[in-house]
Amino acid sequence: TPFHNTNCPFGFIYTVGKGSGALHFGQLPARVSYTGPWPMRRVLMRCSVHAVVYQAETKCYMLAASHPTPARPRRVEEGDVHAAMASSAAAAAAAAADGREETFEIRVVAPGSWGVEWRTVLEPGEMAICLKAVHLKVGPGAGAASRPFIVVGTGFSGGEDVPTRGRILLLEVTRQMTGPNQATPQWSGRVSHAYEFKGATRGPVTAVAGIEGHLIVAIGSKLMVYLWTGEKLEGCAFFDAPMQVVSMTTVKNFVLLGDVLKSVFFLHFREDKEGAGGKHLLQLAKDFESLQVFATEFLIDGNTLSLLVSDSNTNLYVFAYDRNNWQGQKLLTCASFHLGSKVGKFVRRRPAPIVETGAQKSSSRTSTLFGTAGGTMGCVSPLEEQTFRRLQAMNKKLALALYHTAGLNPLEFRSERSLPNSPVRQPAPSNMVDGELLCRFMYLELADQFQIARSIGTTREQVIGNLRELAIMLAPCSMVL
Repeated sequence: TPFHNTNCPFGFIYTVGKGSGALHFGQLPARVSYTGPWPMRRVLMRCSVHAVVYQAETKCYMLAASHPTPARPRRVEEGDVHAAMASSAAAAAAAAADGREETFEIRVVAPGSWGVEWRTVLEPGEMAICLKAVHLKVGPGAGAASRPFIVVGTGFSGGEDVPTRGRILLLEVTRQMTGPNQATPQWSGRVSHAYEFKGATRGPVTAVAGIEGHLIVAIGSKLMVYLWTGEKLEGCAFFDAPMQVVSMTTVKNFVLLGDVLKSVFFLHFREDKEGAGGKHLLQLAKDFESLQVFATEFLIDGNTLSLLVSDSNTNLYVFAYDRNNWQGQKLLTCASFHLGSKVGKFVRRRPAPIVETGAQKSSSRTSTLFGTAGGTMGCVSPLEEQTFRRLQAMNKKLALALYHTAGLNPLEFRSERSLPNSPVRQPAPSNMVDGELLCRFMYLELADQFQIARSIGTTREQVIGNLRELAIMLAPCSMVL
């Protein structure tokens, strides 16, 4: 019930459980806006944020940010003609911009207050391209201890006439409790190692990930696996991609990488027994067709591992690996879904548990959140076969029974499409349902709900029960099911 007084303005009172006899007084955060579909709070950072990662061990956020600062001279090695050209071009550009240039830095941000606890500034002309929280084993061997690191992949851009180069930064963050009763956390960080790619592997770092305690790095079209010895990074395996790796994700000892033009590759990292050999990156399968990949992620449903991919045509694809089909060399397209906006990032998460009749359903299923360039967010999650068939029938029925904006067909809009002058792929099976369309069932009149549910051979209660389970499992995102 609402509760408003001097000590608790615009608050409320609630109870937890039956028979507890306890009253709880609560208040919603004052700086959060509740006018939109989701509660939202704007945080003034006074910079352009390019990447965000959360480190669970230290309970803090790491940001890759940039802001205008006075121009600094670039580092030029003796005899490096290309670096001298880049330095001259950067100095001319800074002079045209009143002596200022964009400077990148890595920040440690405290949750809640969003204050900057620690920062490190990158070199002049260096840009942070990727940011990842990983666990790396210190030294070889199966019993080696692992430590949490923040890995930053960077690149130096000097124009089309200057070869690019990049670095890997390993950052360590520590958290200490200070103040009275040791109740105030304080964070600090340090750069444990900086490694610049030169020679044959020279290039910008476009993607990083951790796999089995090792660090896997994408430098243009080359994939390198490194072992952290405690003092330096030692290469132990590699893989060559066709064009350029733009996205990479790992789960256990599997790697999914996306190429800028040649679609996706499914790799396996194998580490031989100690003393019997080395480490290898083996290609299990790939997509035979062309695809301009933007982001990749794994979708886990028990013992089933699916591959989620977004492309430049604003489509989502679900691939599967089957060693008994095409001799295990081709990734099979299981589903496609048109979003209308380019997906820049996937985040894998475990859905909320569903409690029924006092027992909790346990599952190793994961859902995947995504954010688009248009500012929207959504979620993709696997469904039980029976539930999917029921909701698929409901999806088709609602597309015909409801009035739509401008009389447009939502099923046609969600079908896979390609832009002009882009490769046309074979049509994928229709194995995805539109959660946004399904949610409109809850706003229908009671008689219409009974009629539509009866027309697909089920009951209104069954449909509402499925939608309620999905709303709990996918909270707070339930755009795509």
